[in-house]
Amino acid sequence: MQTLGHMTEMIPYWLEHCQTLITATGTPPTFGRTTGSPERLAGVAHGASADPDALLRQLHEEVRAAASVIRQLSPAERGKRGISTEHGEMTVAQAIEAVHC
Repeated sequence: MQTLGHMTEMIPYWLEHCQTLITATGTPPTFGRTTGSPERLAGVAHGASADPDALLRQLHEEVRAAASVIRQLSPAERGKRGISTEHGEMTVAQAIEAVHC
């Protein structure tokens, strides 16, 4: 359940970072977090106490929403770059493919 809570939190978190990269102008922005980031830990804690059926419904909705956004990204949007705090320069496409929780 903790893993499901984390996944439910993680999907919109990283999608928001991708949107930040897409809308950025000038110097590529820095993005990312650590395993001890408060929002990450809150997602794990939420999963531990959440109703399993409700959490699965929420996860399903997050996946559907993210998939819809990702499918609509143009090649230019997928190519926008940022600097990951852990992995260096990455494109939006790379961030989507290699999301690190």
